[in-house]
Amino acid sequence: MRVIILLLFASLLWGQLGSLPLVPGVTVYLHDIVLFLLFSWTVYKTIVTKRATLPMLVLPILSFVAVAGVSLLLNRNRLPSSDILISSLYIVRWILYACLYGVVVQRIVPSRLWLWCLYGTGIGFALLGLAQYILYPSLQNLSYLGWDPHYYRVFSSLLDPNFTGILLVLTLLLGVGFWETYARSRVWIALGQIISFYTLLLTYSRSSFLALIAGGIVWVFIRRQWRLAVLMMIFFVSIIPLLPQHGLDVLQWNRKNTTVARIGNWNKSILLIADSSIIGYGFNTLRYVQRENDWVNDGLTISKAAAGVDSSILFIWATTGVIGFFAYGYIWYRAVRMAADPKKSRTPWGAVYFMSLVAIAVHSLFVNSAFYPWVLLWFWILTGVVESIFDT
Repeated sequence: MRVIILLLFASLLWGQLGSLPLVPGVTVYLHDIVLFLLFSWTVYKTIVTKRATLPMLVLPILSFVAVAGVSLLLNRNRLPSSDILISSLYIVRWILYACLYGVVVQRIVPSRLWLWCLYGTGIGFALLGLAQYILYPSLQNLSYLGWDPHYYRVFSSLLDPNFTGILLVLTLLLGVGFWETYARSRVWIALGQIISFYTLLLTYSRSSFLALIAGGIVWVFIRRQWRLAVLMMIFFVSIIPLLPQHGLDVLQWNRKNTTVARIGNWNKSILLIADSSIIGYGFNTLRYVQRENDWVNDGLTISKAAAGVDSSILFIWATTGVIGFFAYGYIWYRAVRMAADPKKSRTPWGAVYFMSLVAIAVHSLFVNSAFYPWVLLWFWILTGVVESIFDT
């Protein structure tokens, strides 16, 4: 079991480089394969031991899966059956990722193993990002495959600075929990925090910076460290303008071109929502909806990083309608309730969970990060750990 878990986190570090395209529109990641093995082994283990724990969020999860499936069925006449079939495969992946939450809750291995592996993976992405920044500072030669060039920015093995950024933010927040829990390891934890923070700055990801600030604000309210918070805020705001610019507008923290493009993306998304607000266009079908509406090069662009919407809220509403929006919101509502429980939020790991939820929520307003595989896995692992640590 431990070997498979270690393989899982090692496979995560491959990022987009570990993607295995099967047919157009269908990609399997290395971690998908390992995760399936892990889930299969867990099922076998629970059958043999006749001990199984039912996760707290199982009902919200099943509700959302049902709504996502129905949204595809109700839109089966709007798109070719092949497009509907390919879109439905993401539901399968989403279920597989949610199963990881169930695996963690079974407590077959200690919770600290999951936490240390998460932290090590985050540091790994940071180190890979620093190496990439020095040796491979641009993705321009992969633009023909749909990747943005990202000049002189850390994008690590995920090939995207925004998604790399949110993982580094989650790593930093997790490091806060380790700092308070493992006093004897603070030298190594401090080194990991410095590496993660420096690498985060080199992503130039403003959504990630906001996510870190939002998570930090939660920590301030929980721990009531007001003076330290002010000093950290002044330091963070002061250091951003000092980052190397290389004479490129895309590295300016106050750049406007990406902001304008994102607003245009939101406007197109709102039009989709207004056209089918109840059931949406079908879960994960937006890449095909764009094609049908000739929006591929207008506002909603086909992206390697997400399915064409720069907001997870707008993504879920446009694809599953208001019903899916509330079904998915129910998952987050239960997660936030768990995080806000005073018994949990005042402990290091409960506080980390609360900070992480807020960071992901803020980041997903600007990027579809709540449905990004690596962020999803992080979310489910942390949710399972927090649930299994405390008596619920």
